[in-house]
Amino acid sequence: MRARLVIAVLVLVGSCRGSAEPENVIGQETFIATYVDLRVAALSSPTGTLSDADRMLVLREHGVSEQELLAFAEARGGDPVYMTAVWEEVQARLAATPSAPDSSG
Repeated sequence: MRARLVIAVLVLVGSCRGSAEPENVIGQETFIATYVDLRVAALSSPTGTLSDADRMLVLREHGVSEQELLAFAEARGGDPVYMTAVWEEVQARLAATPSAPDSSG
């Protein structure tokens, strides 16, 4: 009887946590890779910005839309520990990109 209760509690707690990735939201790797490529493209341009056409090209290469990037940020933005890890990975990848100028100012 006690084992059944423990199993029931574990199942209930597990179901309350939800999935590792929110439903209908791009994954962390897709977000990071897309954001890094957008940043590298902007930093590599003479103006330091991207035209709409260039931005759309990078997004298309990753198979995502601006709305999907925003949805990721909205879905995950409430978890500062998670987002700090995401931004640290973005910074690490940018620092490892030889063609990207230092974006820290």
